[in-house]
Amino acid sequence: MFKICDFGFSKVIKDPTMALHTCVGSPIYMAPQILEKKNYSAKCDIWSLGIIYYELLHGAVPWTARSEKDLIMKIKNQKIVYTYGETKTQNIINKMLEVN
Repeated sequence: MFKICDFGFSKVIKDPTMALHTCVGSPIYMAPQILEKKNYSAKCDIWSLGIIYYELLHGAVPWTARSEKDLIMKIKNQKIVYTYGETKTQNIINKMLEVN
């Protein structure tokens, strides 16, 4: 059984469509909007789950970088490489990690 939990910077959001501005966490799990310091919504949590899902299957994250700027560039320009998983799983991860 897996449990993923970190409520250290959690907030109560009264309006789920409200744009958020706080930038805390591990960059490798952050959605591009957060890394670029743009407004974002709770949908960015789906991105983080996609990274974790990929990592559980492959034992590594889809992109590695030495800086946030480099990470953003790789997210936007490098295709995700799959070494394991069936097409349905890959499609789910691709949808979770879709850059808008």
